[in-house]
Amino acid sequence: MAYGWRPEQIAKNAQEISNLGKKLYERMRTLAEHIGDVGKGLEKANAAYNSAVGSIEARVLPTARRFKDLVAATGAEIPPLSPVETTPRAFVAPEAKEEL
Repeated sequence: MAYGWRPEQIAKNAQEISNLGKKLYERMRTLAEHIGDVGKGLEKANAAYNSAVGSIEARVLPTARRFKDLVAATGAEIPPLSPVETTPRAFVAPEAKEEL
């Protein structure tokens, strides 16, 4: 009896493994899409930040620093701002390149 049960159990396990593999693949695909969206959002946020830093450095801070020169402001100097020089790493799996 145990001999007949084993092939049936093996077939059942194989089907379960196949189903889990399909689910896992679909979930990984969805996760990769979400990660790609996060990367695009980071790039956009980085560009917006750098634009804001450029605008502040070029237009706002020079005028604000004049208050210090005219002795109309006290305290510490306004610290300089630096642009963000890094960009998010592209999420491209080797398999994705083969599909393109």
